[in-house]
Amino acid sequence: MNKEYRLIKIRWMDIIRPDATWMFPEELKTLEPAKITTVGWIVDESSEQITIASSLGDDRQLGDINCIPKSVVQTIEDLGETHEKTIEIPII
Repeated sequence: MNKEYRLIKIRWMDIIRPDATWMFPEELKTLEPAKITTVGWIVDESSEQITIASSLGDDRQLGDINCIPKSVVQTIEDLGETHEKTIEIPII
């Protein structure tokens, strides 16, 4: 059975942790979540999350995997490219 992975660019927000171990309350106002852009192939998706792999091996292995909650996603851009994924069905 053949299906396809879709290549996307996803922009999402991530938590940050300041380098300083101690901060004054007024310094907290300058903190913002990190704005992240990730490019990869959608390998799994549900109503709650999207999982992408930035690397696809010839042997069906996936690498550089990110599972991102949809609640932090800002945009998803379809890059218009697909990659065939083959699900091997053993012959008995």
